[in-house]
Amino acid sequence: MGRVIQASSVIGTTEGDFRSELVKKLRATRINEKKLLVGPIETGTTWLGVSDIFIRTTKVGVWMELKRLYYPLPSRWTVPFRPGQYTFLRDYYELGGTSVLAIATQHAIIYFMNASIQEEYEFPCELPNMLAQKRINARELIQWLDTYGRRRE
Repeated sequence: MGRVIQASSVIGTTEGDFRSELVKKLRATRINEKKLLVGPIETGTTWLGVSDIFIRTTKVGVWMELKRLYYPLPSRWTVPFRPGQYTFLRDYYELGGTSVLAIATQHAIIYFMNASIQEEYEFPCELPNMLAQKRINARELIQWLDTYGRRRE
């Protein structure tokens, strides 16, 4: 049986490591010879709750909130949102935008989109527009964003 690669060995141990690695891989990825616009928010001067990264592909613009969890996920758990973060994601989606919550755990990176973003989850869960990766795969992430990122009425 092969070695299990844990997310922590791929993305580092902090939320900052997760952000740096994700931004680096997204910026290095080209789709049809076009690069992406990837803008991490590095300053504390933005408005309350604004997400960590803005991503623009040729098809969709996305605000993404990153979380790094340092413990095994219990069957029921609460996302450690800071004030305003959940509201920002929900409001952006409700106004027609695309919101993503990316959670790096010990074993995987789980991405939730739009209405699948919740304040509390129960596992195992099968939510629409959910992506799980063992390590950051920028090309797969971009394809997922482009496929499901447009709000469907």
